[in-house]
Amino acid sequence: MKITTFLYLAIFGLCSSLFVSCEDKKRSSSNDSSSEAASVDTAESLTDEMTDIMHRFADTLAAVKDKESATQAGEKIDTIYEELEALAARFDKLEDPSPEEKKQLKEKMDKVESELDTKLSESFQSFKDNTEVMETLKPIMKNFKERMDKLEPTFEKFGVK
Repeated sequence: MKITTFLYLAIFGLCSSLFVSCEDKKRSSSNDSSSEAASVDTAESLTDEMTDIMHRFADTLAAVKDKESATQAGEKIDTIYEELEALAARFDKLEDPSPEEKKQLKEKMDKVESELDTKLSESFQSFKDNTEVMETLKPIMKNFKERMDKLEPTFEKFGVK
C-alpha cells in the first residue's frame, strides 16, 4: 500500500462514517563533526523519516476521544503535513532512484503501512459514532488530503507514495 493510499484510507474511513449519518520531529544527527556524512539525505534515510511521520499520524488519530482532542489532532496534523512538505522538498533534491532502490523503498513502506492499518482501523472505530468528533475532523482531513495530493508526484517517484 502506498502512503497516499494509506492516508486516503484514513480519510475515507473518517468521511464515510460521517456521511453514513448524513512536536516537530527534526532530523537526528550527531554533534560529532566527523559524522557529517551520516546526515546526508538519501532516499532510504528520508523514507525512514517518512515512516516516523506516518506513525505519528496514526498516533495522533488514535489519541482522538472527544471534540477537544480532535481539535488538538488538527493542529498536529497541520504540523505533520508541514513536515511531509519539507520532506518532499528534500526528496526532490535527490537523484531519481534506480528501479531496484525504488522497489526496496516501496517494500519498506508497504511493511510500515500494513503495520499501521490495524491501528487506524481501531482509531476510527473508537470515534466513528461521535458526531461531534467526526464534524471536527472532517474539514481537517479534507484539507490534509488536498494538500497531500500536491506532494504525491514526488513521493511516487521514490516508490513511497
